[in-house]
Amino acid sequence: MHFNGEVTNLDSTTLLAADRALAVSLASVRERLNGLCAINRLPPELLAMIFYHVPMTYQHVSPWESNVQACSNLLPITYVCKHWRAVVLGAPYLWSHVTPIFPAQISLSRSRNLPLRVYITYDSHRVLEEILQSRRPILELCCEGDHIYGRMPSDYSASHLESFTLANYNSPGETLRNITLFDGKVPRLQELALATSNWPLPSHPLPALRRLSVDACNNIQISALVRVFSSSPYLEHLVVRGSDLMIDHLTTKPIHMDRLETIYIKTISTQAATGILSSVSVNPGTAVYLSGIDTLVIPRSHCKPDACRVAIWQTAEKIILAATGSSTAIWSTCKPGDTIAAHGAAFDAMQKLPLEKVTELWMEDLLPISALAQHLNALLRALTNVATLYIHIPHASYIIQHLMDDESNPPLCPRLATLYMHSDLEGDDSEIDIDFICELAERRKRIGHPIPKVVIDMLDQTELTDPDFQEDIDRLKKSVGKVDLARGGKIAMDMPVCCDTCPHHWWRPWSRRWWDIRNGDTYDDIAGW
Repeated sequence: MHFNGEVTNLDSTTLLAADRALAVSLASVRERLNGLCAINRLPPELLAMIFYHVPMTYQHVSPWESNVQACSNLLPITYVCKHWRAVVLGAPYLWSHVTPIFPAQISLSRSRNLPLRVYITYDSHRVLEEILQSRRPILELCCEGDHIYGRMPSDYSASHLESFTLANYNSPGETLRNITLFDGKVPRLQELALATSNWPLPSHPLPALRRLSVDACNNIQISALVRVFSSSPYLEHLVVRGSDLMIDHLTTKPIHMDRLETIYIKTISTQAATGILSSVSVNPGTAVYLSGIDTLVIPRSHCKPDACRVAIWQTAEKIILAATGSSTAIWSTCKPGDTIAAHGAAFDAMQKLPLEKVTELWMEDLLPISALAQHLNALLRALTNVATLYIHIPHASYIIQHLMDDESNPPLCPRLATLYMHSDLEGDDSEIDIDFICELAERRKRIGHPIPKVVIDMLDQTELTDPDFQEDIDRLKKSVGKVDLARGGKIAMDMPVCCDTCPHHWWRPWSRRWWDIRNGDTYDDIAGW
């Protein structure tokens, strides 16, 4: 349609026809221009992969990352343009997620029989029942709520299931025993998480299991854990926290878990923690984290651990032991209370480590309690090959007094080659008593065990200009081979890479944990850490 004059001379019928023609033409032009955009020149498959990263991921109670996405977040994309809508609707894997906030039937329809990732709460359990009855493949399933219909997790097979989380589920009636998960047919299950539930561990083998979490559960037997260990040779990560485990099994021969990478145990009884650790043997490279236990538990599960570095924190509230080597990584925390006997027992428990292999000792915090002197003395006496002693000032200054009070010959830590004094405070609290160190160095020199090197590392270096400080340094140099003054040097011992990786949400990198403790933070007591 062409106009060679003014439109004011056209009648309404012609104008309507012109309007429709122009609208069609404009839509075609805009569609063509839209197709020339750089992003729309991408192949549809690649554009769909970009859209895959748009939806929010559901984070449920499992300590591992969920892959269940909110399909509702895809809706705005479908309104952008015809091309984007066609791409989104033409990629069924974008819709293969069933969640409570998006109509399940739309997800089931648009996903075109692809395997599903399902997140179900107490008010949407009927959807799960329909999916299971239809035999639709499920890759990931999270069920939360105590109104899940019947005993579906034990009634249907799930041959494609890779991840299963059951949370806030308490079965009515009698306590459950000998449950078969999905009719015992879960050959691909790699991840199992039970949380705030009385659902027991399955009684059948889980040959593909790699990650197991038991959190705040009250119907878990140690024998059931042992059964899972024996049938899951590929298990890599174990999490047990806040659960009332039933001690019903005495292991005579530990099960060797050759692929186990991390063990995370928190807030369970000493007997339960000991029962778990005594039921397995692992390689030296398995990182073990223990916390919230009444007594200090030292895992004996490692095969010849190569721990050559040990760090100790002792405060009124807790005692922490960290031991690392080229591959070994152990972090054990206990809350012994305010009794001398309990604190002494914790120091005695440390002797379960191969202390003769330790060459670095880090004293981060130490209470000046004379009644504990014999326990500390026994520990130091066993550290015959310690070459470097790191002392955090002023929190662990008492160790110097203890070494001074030692009148034995050879002395405690007879191979001591470097005494490293570190203060990260400022003002009067940062002062390092050089005179006291001089007395220690002079005594060891007299008995034939001199200290070759002393490092004084202070964040606040205003004291360096003090004439009295310089005089003390000159005196110290007469008793030791070398005195180094540093600022902000080494603040934590070396650790294997596994200590600072994050295999799950509750595993806080140990170097950050160390720094937080030095700053007085208590992340260890916060849920999630």
